[in-house]
Amino acid sequence: VLYEYTEGRNGIYPERFLKGWSGTYLHCDGYSGYKKLANITLCGCLVHAKRKFHEALIASPDNEIAKTGENYLLKLFALEDHADKELMSLEERYSLRQTKSKAIFDEFYDWIHSVESKTLPQSLVGKAITYAINQKNYLGSFLLDARIQLSNNLAEQSVKPFVIGRKNWLFSNTANGANSSTIIY
Repeated sequence: VLYEYTEGRNGIYPERFLKGWSGTYLHCDGYSGYKKLANITLCGCLVHAKRKFHEALIASPDNEIAKTGENYLLKLFALEDHADKELMSLEERYSLRQTKSKAIFDEFYDWIHSVESKTLPQSLVGKAITYAINQKNYLGSFLLDARIQLSNNLAEQSVKPFVIGRKNWLFSNTANGANSSTIIY
């Protein structure tokens, strides 16, 4: 894991940080700064999408749209769990994704478009739908290659101690303090 502190969230920072990197796929959240990167396929995080539907469901447990949205995404994760338990090869996983996962993903977006006009855009479920629509190309990247994960949880979990710790450490409220912390990590 490599950390870099930047003083902003502009797209120039990932562009500068990844200059010279020759990878094909970049797994990331919905941060728009990554969209400036050329010749890289961005891979979105389906957990972020699922979480938005889940939050809408927690706020309104009887909301059928929130429940249905979360269930579609849970089906995709269940297929991945099945592939893991069966110790599927990359070829087998890719085949599973091209048949079953793709069918669920496509059905999810057909459903999204059928309910989009029935929700208030600023409601929690409306925000979940908007996120899913805006991130569709990135969320669907897992269908391109069996090595792509459905979530970026591994990356987010690796940075979590740093994010939690900086609230408790002295000097992390300055650029020099943050850079010192990244060196320690």
